[in-house]
Amino acid sequence: MPQPIFIIGSPRSGTSILTWAIGQHPNIAVQPETNWMPIIAQAAVDAYKLGTARQQFSQLSWAKLPFEDFITRFGKAIDDISLDCFERRVELAIPNYRDSKGKPHERSAGPLIKSADEPKQRWVDGTPEYSFSTYALGLMFPDCKFIHILRRPDQVVNSLAHFSNLGYADTQNKSIANALGVWMRHTVAARDAANYFGQSRLLRIDHADLVADNESVMSRCFEFLGEPNCEGAAALLSKKKINSSSADDERQTTLAELESRSDYVQATELYETLRDSDVPVCGDPRALSEQLRKFAPESAALGEKLKSDPLDGATKALNKLKTKLGH
Repeated sequence: MPQPIFIIGSPRSGTSILTWAIGQHPNIAVQPETNWMPIIAQAAVDAYKLGTARQQFSQLSWAKLPFEDFITRFGKAIDDISLDCFERRVELAIPNYRDSKGKPHERSAGPLIKSADEPKQRWVDGTPEYSFSTYALGLMFPDCKFIHILRRPDQVVNSLAHFSNLGYADTQNKSIANALGVWMRHTVAARDAANYFGQSRLLRIDHADLVADNESVMSRCFEFLGEPNCEGAAALLSKKKINSSSADDERQTTLAELESRSDYVQATELYETLRDSDVPVCGDPRALSEQLRKFAPESAALGEKLKSDPLDGATKALNKLKTKLGH
């Protein structure tokens, strides 16, 4: 079963550098941001509905194919594609990387792969937008794990609002209000994912700890992932200044503007709460109800049931949806 790793959190929190650091592990292949995987999960749900719409007269229900079996096959296909993309990228970096017998040559492709001894059987993806798709990813990849990197809201806002090479966010998140909204939405989504999956599936780390003691933090990450420690990960971080930019000169100005905002007070309180608390041991099926509503529209009644009976209503609604999908 595929065991991908997803780095979630707000943009400008260190998702990219953490992805590359974890990708230094000999068993983990690094991937650029993807964005497309949740679309496959949604399509799989829609396809399963069609394939079971007429009960014994529809193929999937006729064969009594469970929903879990159906959607995880899409996860396996994505796993194959991701590992193939990595292999292709290494081949582009080192032409004729493999000899005629398919065995890798003893040559390094920089931060991608160091030698033929590296199996690279797993992969890591640091797409920040996957903070909003953890439920869908969890369906396709039952053995996947998430790492949430948490950074102070004022630092993220300053970087989002002023970073000159930020791409799409350079135009969309120039204002302090928009940048703060980006931090809040991603962080709330990652918090809900932690509450849903529990500490066996999600690890939360603080950006400040990564900067102060990257060796200890990376050791925690690999222990969580069930992989031996990799000194190359900390070595890469030691060479890089994590999320630095020309925006550093604007920090005090940004902070002065933020301190007058009530939503910044709320963001700071959320940051401090998450920083000072552990991910729950056991997951809560109610925690991703918002993602569930968007992912499976027929669960729209979940909101009303949550109002009338938060615990029992959510549990029944989730079970009803899972039964309908064959879950």
